[in-house]
Amino acid sequence: MKSLRIVRKLRVAKRDMSEFGLKAVHERHYFHLTATRFPGDSWISYEDKPSDGTEGSIAFRFYWVPLGDVPPLAGELDEMLPELMQSLRK
Repeated sequence: MKSLRIVRKLRVAKRDMSEFGLKAVHERHYFHLTATRFPGDSWISYEDKPSDGTEGSIAFRFYWVPLGDVPPLAGELDEMLPELMQSLRK
């Protein structure tokens, strides 16, 4: 993802994860990014130390979707999308 650059930091938010059975509070950093060249349709990233305690890494395939078509994301990871979309309209 070397072709991405930060436009601005949107916000830092804390999320209590107790509804997922975790005794943890996640600190999330949200950014508005832009691509300096086409980054590809999809990419794979690995969770090297799975949070469920299983051994080995877990592969995740990610892909781009238009902002208006983003499905609901787990754990409210989409909480900053309305703010991002509003700032893009200005």
